[in-house]
Amino acid sequence: MGLIIDTSVIIDIENKVESTIKKIYNLSRLHNEKGSISFITYYEFMYGIKKKSIKNQQRLILKIKKYKLLNTTEKTPEIILELKYKYDKLGMILPLSDLIIAAQTKEHNHLLVTKDSHFKKFDEIKKEII
Repeated sequence: MGLIIDTSVIIDIENKVESTIKKIYNLSRLHNEKGSISFITYYEFMYGIKKKSIKNQQRLILKIKKYKLLNTTEKTPEIILELKYKYDKLGMILPLSDLIIAAQTKEHNHLLVTKDSHFKKFDEIKKEII
């Protein structure tokens, strides 16, 4: 099983939060891989660095490109719709970005590593909330 690293964890790694780095290191060793990111995480990261200097942008782009980027497939929107329908029916309106991350986690049968407790809602995915 692979890892999907959420934006919140990527930010912690960039900010050198030792507890997060240690947890990712241990999970990476356990799962024998560095981790992947959803295309939405890539987008959020790139959006977040736009106000930084060109030099810092270039440095951060090199870091984010070390992760394998999971792109969408024809199955991804089907899973998004399945999740959206289920949670809408339960009266839970979820952001599209969370639905995309959850869908890609489910589609690839990965473990989502996040700091965002709102992912607890998704019982269809494996997750490690740190």
